[in-house]
Amino acid sequence: MKTLSRVFVTALCSLALLGAGCMPGTGADHSSPEAAVNGFFTAVQAKDHDKAKSYLDADGEAYGEFDDAWGEINQLDLNAYSIESKDGNKMKVKLDLSQDGKNETDSTTVEVVQKGSDWWVVSF
Repeated sequence: MKTLSRVFVTALCSLALLGAGCMPGTGADHSSPEAAVNGFFTAVQAKDHDKAKSYLDADGEAYGEFDDAWGEINQLDLNAYSIESKDGNKMKVKLDLSQDGKNETDSTTVEVVQKGSDWWVVSF
């Protein structure tokens, strides 16, 4: 009976670890370029530094600059976004942004890259 209990507990632990490896701990949605960009800016608007950073490609230029730029980034509001171009596993997304509810808008482009089935923000 003890052996069966150990097997059961081991199986449950294995499933839990497998599930944890499939989903980022922050609950970040990387299923599409739009999901990655929207999730990134939703986290920015919520002033959630760690969740916003979880959308960044650790190999991309944005990841290294993120902490220093956080003071400016977390004041931005995402008003709209649209796909600007796609080249293989890379995509450029045009953003219309405003700063903390101001009426003035500005446009910029964010690059996202697909790695496996997940999309990551590379630059902003």
